[in-house]
Amino acid sequence: MKKTLIAVLILAQSLLPVFTAFAQEINKKDAEAIKEKPADVEIDLERLKETAYSLVNKGKFKEAYDLLLKDYPENKDDIEVNFLLGMSTFKLRKFDEAIKYYQIILNKDPDAHRVRLELARAYTANGQM
Repeated sequence: MKKTLIAVLILAQSLLPVFTAFAQEINKKDAEAIKEKPADVEIDLERLKETAYSLVNKGKFKEAYDLLLKDYPENKDDIEVNFLLGMSTFKLRKFDEAIKYYQIILNKDPDAHRVRLELARAYTANGQM
């Protein structure tokens, strides 16, 4: 079981660049412009996700987390938003919260294999495996 879990974790880490490739297209200027907008200005969902991917890719997990949470009630059904929140909360060592976001995704898409891998990582880090 330990060998399988280690293999799963290695696979999960090797797939991270695939999910952050979208972030390569957004530049720093766009990310800063979005961050500086007043809270009452609604950010387009796609731009929000691009910015969050960019922040995650740069290791700015707290910033990505704060950005995504700001409009979470409107975007709570979006799989990518929940995945980004799961990744960010995992890196911030908020494992219970990461588990929650990954489970939301799996309730909508039980075949999301990458999410299952990330959920296993979160359970392991949280001492539940």
